[in-house]
Amino acid sequence: MIDERSWNRPCLAYNLHARPDDGCRNRLSSVQDRLARLGEEGLLRCPPGSLHVSVGSFLFVREDYAEAKETLWVRHASRWLEGLTHLLTRVQPFTLTYRQVVVTDAAVIALAECPKEIEVIRQALTTLRSASGMDGSQPTIVHTTLFRFAAALRDPPALLNATQSSLLDACFPVREIVVAREVLYPSIVTDDLARFPLNAATA
Repeated sequence: MIDERSWNRPCLAYNLHARPDDGCRNRLSSVQDRLARLGEEGLLRCPPGSLHVSVGSFLFVREDYAEAKETLWVRHASRWLEGLTHLLTRVQPFTLTYRQVVVTDAAVIALAECPKEIEVIRQALTTLRSASGMDGSQPTIVHTTLFRFAAALRDPPALLNATQSSLLDACFPVREIVVAREVLYPSIVTDDLARFPLNAATA
């Protein structure tokens, strides 16, 4: 498992977030509580207020670019946000449904089904970035990070067993997409730059 040396450190990224409502956030937090009771010191718990779904990114936190990210954002933001506005006014609100808790090499995540609306948004982001000369694909899964790893775990099988028994039946409605500037990793501190209601064209 990958120990997270970037935890709580300054960073920069420009992301699209969907944020769970209070009820869903409480369900996710209860899963964190249950896993935290394992007493595994290698787990870094993501603060409840930071829990989100990464719909996609304009400028990724772990990608390096030929120019500073702030410079690229200033240059391209107007066109990117215009394209995003045009798209999201035609995307219907949708529901994100979590099904299971999964341990990866980098994190413990709540894995959700991928609705077609997120696929459409991610494809649009890829197109907008490509038109600005940027390669790279968007994420392929839909998830919320619950924990990252501070160091090698003391008892990995115990964590795996606990997550395998943590089936989720949690969901939340997505009625808006937030453009957020990530400044403290992993999205512990973000600045909201814009909010886009879905299907605003018919509101």
